[in-house]
Amino acid sequence: MSAGEPAAPAKAPPRTLGLDRIRRTVDAELHAFLAARTDGLDPAITDTISPLAALLMGGKHMRSAFCVWGHTAAGGTGQADGDGDAVWKVCAALEIFHSLVLVHDDVVDRSMTRRGMPTTHVHAARMHTERGWHGDADHYGMSVAICVGDLLAAWSEELISQAPAAPEVRLRLHRAFRTMQHDVLCGQLLDLTVQTRRDFRPEPCTRVAHYKSARYILCPALSAAGLLAGAGPEVMAAYERFGTAVGTGYQIRDDLLGVFGDPARTGKSNTTDLTDGKPSTLIATALANATPRQAQRIQHLYGHPGLAEDGADELRALIRATGAGKEAERRIDAHQRDAHRALEEAPLTNAGRDALLELADYALRRDH
Repeated sequence: MSAGEPAAPAKAPPRTLGLDRIRRTVDAELHAFLAARTDGLDPAITDTISPLAALLMGGKHMRSAFCVWGHTAAGGTGQADGDGDAVWKVCAALEIFHSLVLVHDDVVDRSMTRRGMPTTHVHAARMHTERGWHGDADHYGMSVAICVGDLLAAWSEELISQAPAAPEVRLRLHRAFRTMQHDVLCGQLLDLTVQTRRDFRPEPCTRVAHYKSARYILCPALSAAGLLAGAGPEVMAAYERFGTAVGTGYQIRDDLLGVFGDPARTGKSNTTDLTDGKPSTLIATALANATPRQAQRIQHLYGHPGLAEDGADELRALIRATGAGKEAERRIDAHQRDAHRALEEAPLTNAGRDALLELADYALRRDH
């Protein structure tokens, strides 16, 4: 990935964090849950939602990793009251809910691919066309995606209900998940409104990122980890600061990858954000730094539905020329420092604290 300036090299996932083990364990939980929930369903339904397994188990599972290590850092043992089993249920619920966000987000953004595969609505539309069904294929695909997303929302709540934790803990987990849903949906609505108005000033773009990313990406996973470990207010407050810092930096990295990333690595197009005209802090910075002539050209190209590859290349060059990529990297550095400071004085286990900081560094320096 290049934003016009050399960035710190992307780190490989630290082997000491056991990310492969976490992914395998969460995937096993997801596989068992899917098998139980789809057993006995009408074959027409299972056929339609067949790509779900690949979507659910095809991600990086970063939320799960932060949840597992956040639980360990807060003193969770995995023994008392079955909290270890509860952690894996919560991780699976987080991954299912995130898949719902992706399914609906892909409809809103009209994305064709996700993780190198057709998006849910595209898959359903193609199935409609290939089988010669009645009606409009694209409308069918979008309708299926809406239903699938709603189904995933119900499933995530069901998994929380299955977590072997004390009733008051499950109640607080449900509240945390509802707060997560509220934040990300408000962020999505604000995103659509700002995008439609083409209001690419820093303040509205920052508000979108706050709701849709800063609080959503990691805060719920860390909050759930603390609740399951019986963490006190000091740890929960530190997790809030840490999760917000990493989540904000993570979104800035995502914005950079959405424009300058290698689709072979990211599994999605690097022109969709440009053609859709997403209200990111990257484009807000580019416009704020641009000369009048550059700003006029950026405004013309950004969000142009017929943007060709040469126009996308010109837009990338303009963003680089304004120094927006370099400034984005500086902001990521600042959020990385904030994340480290957030955990410095918190009463956490040393191994857990170190793991969370390693995870943060990896998440903010990734290239996919």
